[in-house]
Amino acid sequence: MNLSPEVAARVLSVISLVAARSAVSGEEVRTSRYKAASRARQLAMHILHRDCGLSRRSIARGFGRRGRTCVDYALFKIAQALTQDATLDRFYRTLVKELPPHDLSARPRPSRPRPPVA
Repeated sequence: MNLSPEVAARVLSVISLVAARSAVSGEEVRTSRYKAASRARQLAMHILHRDCGLSRRSIARGFGRRGRTCVDYALFKIAQALTQDATLDRFYRTLVKELPPHDLSARPRPSRPRPPVA
């Protein structure tokens, strides 16, 4: 099943923003296994879920060959890191402020860390 054009546009705009601010390319955010690209991907997934209101399944589809459990793991890792790393928390808040207004959902989802599925 494909993403709607609106959802695909949200995913691409968040990936572009996070990539530009993280000094990695959008393609690296989507595909690379390097630490910087992985962290940028996890941040983008967290923003898409919590601040844009997208489902985990939609986010997984937006990132290509990623599964829903990959998104679960990213949400867990970033929620955990945001509570422990003040610098990352400031960076995350800056990214959210820079999102275009149409990318923010009317009801942000609460951030609850989910344990990774074994």
